Amino acid sequence: MSQLRVEGNRAERNGGGIWLQSASSLQADLPLVCPVGEPCHTMSQNVAGEAGGLVWLGEGASFSAARAWIEANVADTGAVAFAEGGSAAPAQISLSNSLVYDNTATSALIALGNSQMTLALSTLVDNNTGTSMVLDFGGNTHDWRASLLYGAPGSVLLSAPFGTTLATDCLIGHENASVLGNGGDVFVDDDPGFENRGSANFRLRADSGAVDVCSYNEPSGIVLDLEGNLRPVDLPNPNVAGAFDIGAFERRPSAMFANGFE
Repeated sequence: MSQLRVEGNRAERNGGGIWLQSASSLQADLPLVCPVGEPCHTMSQNVAGEAGGLVWLGEGASFSAARAWIEANVADTGAVAFAEGGSAAPAQISLSNSLVYDNTATSALIALGNSQMTLALSTLVDNNTGTSMVLDFGGNTHDWRASLLYGAPGSVLLSAPFGTTLATDCLIGHENASVLGNGGDVFVDDDPGFENRGSANFRLRADSGAVDVCSYNEPSGIVLDLEGNLRPVDLPNPNVAGAFDIGAFERRPSAMFANGFE
């Protein structure tokens, strides 16, 4: 599915923009045919009276999005998503090369029970979601890679019971203790190096610690950032573990170096 717009919808209870149940699915990821220079999907200003401002998922349901701008969704629990899978048929959420910004909930940006959550090459920043970014009710499997995770001051990235399955790689965020306690790791950096955070410009500055940091394997072999630019771009500076930038935007060379001049 290409160029999906889910905007300004309301639900009295669950799933302000999207409601998925009984093994239903919405796939807004590869292959994508979208213009370069802008996000492929816009999912904003959806409101749920209870859970899942953007999307609510039941047993066996799945939601996947790539190159999505997800902003200003509202719910009591799970401003972006609330997933309530079953032990036999978990719900599945996957976000890649996406920006999640300025969503609001009393409790959690994403809430999960008996579900699977995959996060890759995405920027989650400045969401107003109470004490935790991700609220885990148990029975979940998490795979978080090459993403920037910045929540409200004093909040934790993950609130989860003992025994949660969590795999992490190449993450930068505002805290590490909650992730470390569940077997993962986040590099803490107070300044992620956004070009203009106050104006919601989350592209990376040249001096950002998120540039040329990660290795990343995509089964299709093709990876596009939020704006459709091919990634990775290997800039003329030392790589850490690879040439991929962390987050939704891949920094491109300035015009003066575009032809190899240094």
